[in-house]
Amino acid sequence: MKNNLKIFSIFSLTALLLSSCSVFDKQSTPESTPVPVVVDSGSVISQGNLVPKDYLYLAFPGGGHIEEILVKEGDQVTDGQVLARLGDRQPYEANLTAAQMEVENAQQTLDDLHKNADITSANAWMALLDANQHVIEAQVAWNNVDTDEYQGKIDDAEIKVSDMKTALDDAQTEFDKYANLDTDNPTRKDAETALNEAQDNYDNAVHERDQLIIDRDKAQANLQLAQALQVQAQGDYDSTRQGPDPDQLKLAQMNLDTAQAHLTTAQAALDNLDLKAPFGGTVVDVNVSTGELVGMDKWAVLIADFSQWYVETNDLTEQEVVNLSIGQGATISPDALPDMQLSGKITEIADMFYVQAGDVLYKVRLLVDQPDPNLRWGMTTEITFNP
Repeated sequence: MKNNLKIFSIFSLTALLLSSCSVFDKQSTPESTPVPVVVDSGSVISQGNLVPKDYLYLAFPGGGHIEEILVKEGDQVTDGQVLARLGDRQPYEANLTAAQMEVENAQQTLDDLHKNADITSANAWMALLDANQHVIEAQVAWNNVDTDEYQGKIDDAEIKVSDMKTALDDAQTEFDKYANLDTDNPTRKDAETALNEAQDNYDNAVHERDQLIIDRDKAQANLQLAQALQVQAQGDYDSTRQGPDPDQLKLAQMNLDTAQAHLTTAQAALDNLDLKAPFGGTVVDVNVSTGELVGMDKWAVLIADFSQWYVETNDLTEQEVVNLSIGQGATISPDALPDMQLSGKITEIADMFYVQAGDVLYKVRLLVDQPDPNLRWGMTTEITFNP
């Protein structure tokens, strides 16, 4: 239409020039009919085509045989709906199952670290309580022997040992007087009996003294050991309060992250076998058939959203586009529906140009207000932009 208008303008201008020349032609007559003059209203006029709100040629991300086609031309679909499926899914499903098991095992290992850390911490706390109890008991035992009274017992036992040693020496001296007599001699036998009794008394005295000393030293040693074990138990408990071993925890978390990445990859590979609608709309065309081997280079389904209609221009020059702005209104006249005039407004003006027949052109997109049911994708329209 825009080209027709330009041709008409050129034709009118030529006729006007010819009319002017007739003034200087002696053969011209005053009855000549005047040619109408075309007045420029200042509006920008363009041609364009109707397009839906959105459309997309959908292809499978990978290759394979078409197992199932779930839609046909004209079907209404929702966002995420499966449109077609590829076959040969068993390897992908097996990989997904293996990845899921990997995640479960890695998660179990991590959970066990935390759970075992709780158990270890509880055991360490119990060990610390036992150590504290042992210190108390050892302290009580040491307090019982670390007294003047107990030291008096040791001193008395030491005196007794000394006395028993003197008595033993005396008995030995007395026995030595009769040692050469016959073993059956009554005097010798009495001296020997006295010597044996003195030896027993001395041994018992030494034992009593040593036992008192040992009990005291043992009580002191038990207290020192209990205190050392208490320090160790406190350290063990404090370390468990920080949670699992940091190195083990880091390794377990890394294994879990790796397993989850494998799961994501396996799930994506399986999902790629399903062709899904990226938005709700209408199936415009199906380009594949069941059993067909397809690759990424062949689109399978064309889907469009006809909830709104737009017009995209195809001939706006750089001189014209500078006179347009977002939100500017326009009148839209479909060529196929000459009696219809629609209103619209500019929603987008392309930043990038393209060159056609030597002209620098820019695409402009307009939203059609209250579109008519008779509109069809691709219809040619004339757009008159409001000044």
